[in-house]
Amino acid sequence: MNPALDLSFRAGPDGRTALAGRRVCHPFSVQAPLWDLPGRPLGARIFVQSMSGGIFEDERLGQRVAVQQGAELRVEVPAATVVHEMPNGGASEQRIELVAEASSLLEFTPPPLILFPDSRLTQTIEVTAKGDARLLVGDGFMMHDPAHAGRAFDRFTATLRLVRPDGRLIALDRAAMSGPALLADVPGVTSGLRAQASLLLVRPAAPAAARDWCREIGALLERPDRFGGASPLRGEAGLFVRLLARDGGALLEAQAELLPLLRQILRA
Repeated sequence: MNPALDLSFRAGPDGRTALAGRRVCHPFSVQAPLWDLPGRPLGARIFVQSMSGGIFEDERLGQRVAVQQGAELRVEVPAATVVHEMPNGGASEQRIELVAEASSLLEFTPPPLILFPDSRLTQTIEVTAKGDARLLVGDGFMMHDPAHAGRAFDRFTATLRLVRPDGRLIALDRAAMSGPALLADVPGVTSGLRAQASLLLVRPAAPAAARDWCREIGALLERPDRFGGASPLRGEAGLFVRLLARDGGALLEAQAELLPLLRQILRA
């Protein structure tokens, strides 16, 4: 799949992150980089938007963002992506590739997908990172039934993979969700929790520090309308966070509280 969005960034002679390569096709739109990150004057920030109004039946979308050695980038997605109804039985696919070279930093935490009734989506996020690179990567979804008719998305399949440049697998998370099963409130971990998210924090992390960070994250997520926790990655590679919430509003609130802490850990 040729990505419709393909961006690369490098550290310029003055250390400031600059755009090194750009290929943008429909449905994506990208603004010029900004250099206004608090406390990080050399880091860049870009806004990525969709001009099509979401993901539609039978679409195949690809994105790629790469940061070269020493570059720092935060990708901002200002609005959640809607996965529209798919009345003809088709399905859509989205593939996101993130590449971080040595001593680089990349944040990619778009808002959770909004899954409409009878939507079907397979999403893959492939992260390739050098051992000292730092990344914060998020994905997630919330259910939405505009007519309040008790309908749900059909299926959502998500894969999040972290590998080293030599192909060595560090972390792999796979999930398959059924909208009708979530609506049924079957007893179990997801009972009554209809919005979910994952966050992958990649950075060198000594075991003791990683355990402390996981406890801090877990304490922050203890609320009646949400449930979650964090686990260290193998090879002292970082942390993985899973979050479940009652609905999209509770999920967004939890993420808003969690992101400042994760960004603090990322730069610690």
